[in-house]
Amino acid sequence: MMKQFLFLFSLMFAVGVKAEVLNWNDLEADQNYILRQDIVFENGVILKKGSSFLIEDILSEEVYFNLQTSQEGCEDPALETEMILVNPSLEENSHDRSVGLRLETGCRLQIYLEPQDYYSQSLFSNK
Repeated sequence: MMKQFLFLFSLMFAVGVKAEVLNWNDLEADQNYILRQDIVFENGVILKKGSSFLIEDILSEEVYFNLQTSQEGCEDPALETEMILVNPSLEENSHDRSVGLRLETGCRLQIYLEPQDYYSQSLFSNK
């Protein structure tokens, strides 16, 4: 009986867990994160909200992130895009903290941000 209670309690807790918006400084190399908004590049390529990304590199000197999308999120590995600016904040009146995004061949996403924005909201959540 106790095992059933613990199982039900843990199940209720797991269902109630909400995705946490992460700041750039919360992200770690070799970890997977979920994109929390659609990214639309000028050539029509769209990275969908909910896509999973693995961070391969973080270069703190330049505040640069190199990520690999999951196989499901990679429609055409040969595609490349020009850099675009995207504001990760979903709040209407927030300060513009746009980051530069560029898609490279192999579905690698490069993200560039200014050092003063390192402690602000990222484009990712943990679930």
